[in-house]
Amino acid sequence: MQVEETLLTRRIIIETKDPYSLALELMEAASQFGNIVEKENKYETDGPERKTTLNFEIVENTDRASHLVVEFNTLGETNSVNYLGIDITARFVCSIMSEGFFSSAFTDYYLKHLFPRYLKSADDKIKRIDKAMVDFAEAASKKARQAKAV
Repeated sequence: MQVEETLLTRRIIIETKDPYSLALELMEAASQFGNIVEKENKYETDGPERKTTLNFEIVENTDRASHLVVEFNTLGETNSVNYLGIDITARFVCSIMSEGFFSSAFTDYYLKHLFPRYLKSADDKIKRIDKAMVDFAEAASKKARQAKAV
């Protein structure tokens, strides 16, 4: 049996002249919350236009049955509009083998007593990550506005 709870879905768009560097800074900022697993890292150029894709995730194992996954999917472009789009999705996933009497009893106990506790802990961590990413975006936007003004 698998139970999956989506704890966060957020889209952030930041105006920036260098989306690739900003995506790398985002990944570095996210690394304070756990080990980073890089999924995709592409930088494409076609004349004056550049496109970057950087996808990574943080996976934190709660126990043998549960883990928290925070996915970051970024897409940046430099053309007439320079930006970095960031999609953040956080899920708490629980996978338990539920065949047999003892497995069934364990599953019932786990879902009633342990899962809510782990889910609360994961939700608290996601709130910290979300705040840090929103703060990161605000700081990057402020920096871009200041650079434009100069």
